[in-house]
Amino acid sequence: MAKFKVRNIFIGSLGTIRIEIPLLVFGTGRPRILIMATQHGGERSGLLVISKFVKSLMLLRGTCLITPIINPLGLILRTREEPVERLDLNRSYPGSDAKDFSKRIAAKIFKLAKNCECIVDLHTFTRRDTKVLGVITRGRRPVSAKVNELMRAVGPDAVWEINYGRIDDKGFFGDIDFALSPMGVPVIGLEIPMEEKITDRDIDLVSRGIINILAEFKMTNTSSRGHMSKNIGIPVYTSEYLYATESGIFFPTKSVLARVNRGDRIGYIQSIPDFRSIVIRTPSNGTILSLYLRGFIRTGEKLASIGRKIRIL
Repeated sequence: MAKFKVRNIFIGSLGTIRIEIPLLVFGTGRPRILIMATQHGGERSGLLVISKFVKSLMLLRGTCLITPIINPLGLILRTREEPVERLDLNRSYPGSDAKDFSKRIAAKIFKLAKNCECIVDLHTFTRRDTKVLGVITRGRRPVSAKVNELMRAVGPDAVWEINYGRIDDKGFFGDIDFALSPMGVPVIGLEIPMEEKITDRDIDLVSRGIINILAEFKMTNTSSRGHMSKNIGIPVYTSEYLYATESGIFFPTKSVLARVNRGDRIGYIQSIPDFRSIVIRTPSNGTILSLYLRGFIRTGEKLASIGRKIRIL
């Protein structure tokens, strides 16, 4: 494992408690790569990836920065939002040093990120099953050739494209990619399975993928391409979202990455308190990118993402 320094980014005080974000610094000079995790406190699988990654990192040049816990209070309380203000950190960029707590965190991370050549942003779907999904965005600027190249180096199972121009995707305004896009800083977003579902294969794929990104910038010579997607191409999807119209116990009957046709049954809800069965059918043709796990669901929660293939990466 390469040597590194641990620095703390001071955010502010809550009474007598100092809130700081840990920053791991490997190497010096340029290029600079930033790996981010735990913007959402309940999304902890990124820590498993970072644990594997740092053990295999052999840096030849440049700087690898890691912020493993961006939302420290959210991690402790297991909340998606930053719990002081109950705001989504990944909708708060570029942030502000002069505003409230969440915006201060976003401003510190944004200042760090905009001075890098690439960002790797690790996320996890909450209560939904998925494979390793790359995430790229389109809207303020076209998807750059560099983003495509780096995503191919990672080799996820599929890529989910967020388009800020689509009504369904407007809720992503203010994420880190939205803020960095005008500056030309490529952001490689990755949605990985939740810690209860993630496999050693998933952890290894993402860890190797980040090593491959460093190799693309000639920061290491330990590139380890082991994913067939380089040869067969990675499918890129745009998503249609399916929400629960009733509360109850959801039982999925399809699997992630399964092909479905409009009207196919993907599961059913046993409503509460009468436990009658309500069949859930897909609203469109496509591929299941994420699917809610078996268990209780409330009205309005996202049941599934149905992907429509738009290109091959």
